Amino acid sequence: MRLKMYNQKLKVLFTILIGILSSNTINSQRIGWSEIDESKVSPWNVENIKDYESVYHFGESEGESDFILIVVDSTVYGQIRTGHWNENSTGWIPEHINLQNIRIEGSKFFSDSYNGEFVVYDNGKEPISGLKIDKPWMDEPSYNGYEIGTVNYPINIHYELGNYTQASTQLLKLEDLKKYTSSELQLMRNEIYARYGYVFSKGEKMDTYFSKTKWYKPQYKSVENMLTELEKQNIKTIKKNESK
Repeated sequence: MRLKMYNQKLKVLFTILIGILSSNTINSQRIGWSEIDESKVSPWNVENIKDYESVYHFGESEGESDFILIVVDSTVYGQIRTGHWNENSTGWIPEHINLQNIRIEGSKFFSDSYNGEFVVYDNGKEPISGLKIDKPWMDEPSYNGYEIGTVNYPINIHYELGNYTQASTQLLKLEDLKKYTSSELQLMRNEIYARYGYVFSKGEKMDTYFSKTKWYKPQYKSVENMLTELEKQNIKTIKKNESK
């Protein structure tokens, strides 16, 4: 009888302990996997929302991801880039998720899927600027805390693969493309697809061209759902000039 009561008490204590630990985890605030002091987080205010344009790094190790924020005039584009190992754990398969209807009001960040705020974290050394996301994408649905993705590097570094990276970072206009030949425009347009790992027809012009580069890694038969709205607009504009 005593042993049974003892086991019951242990079971109750274990349940309470698990509840406490779960509660702390679910409601935590962090940078990467490190807990932070919420009282040291303050809004990051800028004069122009273009100043928020950057690559923000979230998480650590296999749970890490990048959020690419691009600002063109008053339009904001945002893309989550993460990934997973293939079945044999021999190669990393990238994944791309585009956020829709992004808007920035003051330091506040809004989208159809995730909301948050641009913040500064005072760690006692050098203040860390970043984007705080409530219930971030790499966590379980039950997670009620937030994570701060830190400013990692400028977007021009992120899109350094290829010769026509402006097709992914700027809104192209017809007059911007007049200086290029039809052949160059074809490469510019297809370079967008190549950066996502699109598989071109074997032995044809684009396959031959991009296979000679060090960065091209063919993985997908279709990448349409990965393209940002900015890239889709630019592809249409390039096609108009390409056919002239």
